[in-house]
Amino acid sequence: MYPGVIVRVNPQQQAGESFVLSNGAGVALMPLRPGNYCFEAYDQKGNALRLDTKQPVCFSVAQNETTEVGVVVQTQ
Repeated sequence: MYPGVIVRVNPQQQAGESFVLSNGAGVALMPLRPGNYCFEAYDQKGNALRLDTKQPVCFSVAQNETTEVGVVVQTQ
């Protein structure tokens, strides 16, 4: 992920959303409750970024575990 990318995370089974901004190294940390989530990425102007079509945009978080998810933005 690039620096300054806004990631919106939505739970699949309930209403709500969370946002996080990637830091200078392109890393973003977000605490989430166990469940299933999907994400989207935006630039700092709010424009949706095209994600790599090979990566899944949904993931699961298990109780008492750390889940690492990569957000890969298409460059072209």
